[in-house]
Amino acid sequence: MILDFDGTLGDTTALIVRTTQVVMVGDTIFDIEMGLNTGTKTCGVTYGNSSRASLAKADWLIDGFGQLADLIN
Repeated sequence: MILDFDGTLGDTTALIVRTTQVVMVGDTIFDIEMGLNTGTKTCGVTYGNSSRASLAKADWLIDGFGQLADLIN
């Protein structure tokens, strides 16, 4: 899936999964807002460019990439 820069879904003609089956993972509030704007689950990563507090809108927050597998399984 491709998200356009304005936070909307790009060309979805080839999309074979529902947005409810997608997780937007990011380290900025802009990443999280893109996910929220498209109806996907969101996961903020605290080991990137933003603080835990600034990513509070995310559905999940993780402190290491290995934690992502636990969330999506």
